[in-house]
Amino acid sequence: MVQEDCDSTAVHVDRSAQAMKLQKAHTERMRRESWLLKAIAAKLQVDRFLVKHGFRVNDDVNKPKKTAFGLRCTYPLHTAARSQDWHMVCLLLYFGANPLQRDSRGRTMFTYMEGHCVPEEVRRFIGQPQSALPDFIKL
Repeated sequence: MVQEDCDSTAVHVDRSAQAMKLQKAHTERMRRESWLLKAIAAKLQVDRFLVKHGFRVNDDVNKPKKTAFGLRCTYPLHTAARSQDWHMVCLLLYFGANPLQRDSRGRTMFTYMEGHCVPEEVRRFIGQPQSALPDFIKL
């Protein structure tokens, strides 16, 4: 009788451990899928911004838009900073926009940021590595 109780308890403990492993694996998979969905949503936001402002939608957010018969050029990052769209500034930086890129007038993203009240979250993000996507999507 005692042996049966011990065996039964061992089986329950083993099943509980297996259930906990499965739950942990499921939670991790859901976390990864959630992150992936956020990344896809962020890319769609960037694509909509590019289309709205006359840029080509492609994999390179460093492609300029030429204006004035090709004599002037500007970049998506400059457009976002000029319009004080700080969330888009962060998204573009995450997707590889060069903050030091100069437009046809020699201005960088930082030039456009001067004199504006830039949120502290954006200032912090500019100094963070590209892996910060989940942090700035909440902006």
